[in-house]
Amino acid sequence: MFIQKSCYTCGMSKSKHCPDCGTKVGELHDPGCEVERCRLCGKQAIRCPCDRKDVEKLGDKLIWMGAWPGDVECIEFGFTTPGGRPDLNRLYREAKWSPEQGRFVLN
Repeated sequence: MFIQKSCYTCGMSKSKHCPDCGTKVGELHDPGCEVERCRLCGKQAIRCPCDRKDVEKLGDKLIWMGAWPGDVECIEFGFTTPGGRPDLNRLYREAKWSPEQGRFVLN
């Protein structure tokens, strides 16, 4: 069982372990993890249409950072719901994925 910790100041859910594969913060996700993002497109790695060879050219896979993918960027960009939770829908509308940085950036 993984303990979810809430970041009360930012509305993010934080965890020392990935909620799907259980990897620790700072480590690579296990193969087939539902949470891992594709470094090239930012979508779910196990379901993205990217060619694995193109993804591998960018370098390392993305590691578990302790927060749901996109939550940190939402807080950074001020994309939150009235209740203070990360607004991932707004993030996907108004930001773009940067393969070089392995994160969302503002257009």
